[in-house]
Amino acid sequence: MACGPGTVYNSITNQCETAMTFALGTFYNSIANQCEIACDQSGPRDGRRMATEVPIEIADPADDAHILAVVSSHLEKHPEDEEFRLRLKQLFG
Repeated sequence: MACGPGTVYNSITNQCETAMTFALGTFYNSIANQCEIACDQSGPRDGRRMATEVPIEIADPADDAHILAVVSSHLEKHPEDEEFRLRLKQLFG
């Protein structure tokens, strides 16, 4: 079946459909019928989107202490920063 300009043939529905264009780094998922962000294909192929996440067993506890010190310092200097407190509560309960 030949489709007109600006259309593509959908073999699942056996119909011509409007051709869709998406932003750089995205693609059309015909199963979900929506645009999705393309995962980086240069990393590990284990299917995980967060493949660059640092495993807990190699994370440095000193980093946690540093983050806690920065957050505490900010709260001491800016006790009125309710937005910051709200975000912390949302993140950490």
